Amino acid sequence: MITKTKNLSPLEFLDVLQQEYYISEIRAKISVSIKDKEFYRKLMGYKKEKIENIAMRNQIDSIFSSEEIRNEYIKKIYPLAKGGLPQFELTEKDIKNYYIEGSDVRFLIDNKKFVGKIETVNFEKNFAFLKVKGKKEKRVIKLHELTRIL
Repeated sequence: MITKTKNLSPLEFLDVLQQEYYISEIRAKISVSIKDKEFYRKLMGYKKEKIENIAMRNQIDSIFSSEEIRNEYIKKIYPLAKGGLPQFELTEKDIKNYYIEGSDVRFLIDNKKFVGKIETVNFEKNFAFLKVKGKKEKRVIKLHELTRIL
């Protein structure tokens, strides 16, 4: 969970802003509503401006000036290695948007990587029916084993 920014030092505030930038990026990518997509893109712009301002004033690197720092934050937020959901506090709407029908996903079967498209989702039973790329049959995969391709 991201802390309230009221009592943070400039360095701690910069850390929170950089995490929030990537959270907004994910929400912009998974949102179904054009209005929501625009809102999160605008929010990303505001956060970028603040991040660059703090970094410039204090002569420190940020996600926009250092590939190493950028990769560090991406690993914190995006589900790259483990798969599944992004690593931040998600709303029910975020989860439904993340696993929306028609989304491209990646997953493992017997430690082999596959990609496919979500055809239907059953949130109550926590699984999705997928069309696996290059295969004729559909697969049932648990939601926590799916990683959305963003």
